[in-house]
Amino acid sequence: MAYRHHTGVFDPKFKKNQQRRDLEDMLGEWYGEEFAASEITCRTDQPCKLGDMLDAILQDKLNDQTMQLIELREKWDSIIGTPLNKFTRMVNIRDAVMTVEVSHPAFLMELRKKGTTESCIQRIKTHCPALEFDSISFVPAGKIR
Repeated sequence: MAYRHHTGVFDPKFKKNQQRRDLEDMLGEWYGEEFAASEITCRTDQPCKLGDMLDAILQDKLNDQTMQLIELREKWDSIIGTPLNKFTRMVNIRDAVMTVEVSHPAFLMELRKKGTTESCIQRIKTHCPALEFDSISFVPAGKIR
């Protein structure tokens, strides 16, 4: 049981510690007390980066569109280029419209021009062709609810 004896409260951490102690006792009987701890170390998995573990978990849980959005956010600086990458942030895609926050009014006016918008769409679709959107909406930063 994973109950603390003095409080009577269930504690899963205590259960893990108890399991580890039980395993040490068992291996101590088998290999001898001096080798039990090293045998536990030999039988554990190799360490891995937390980010790698989370990526594996999220790939199973998230749909393709969400994974594409994450990939786009990671590549955003190289796709948009300088100096726009410092003043823009891709927020979401809803109803085939990509929403991009722009934190500087001069860049907002420039990005809303038809030729600039089409150029941005073309660059994004070149880097992430699986994303499904038809247009981009540039909005002032802080205006998205």
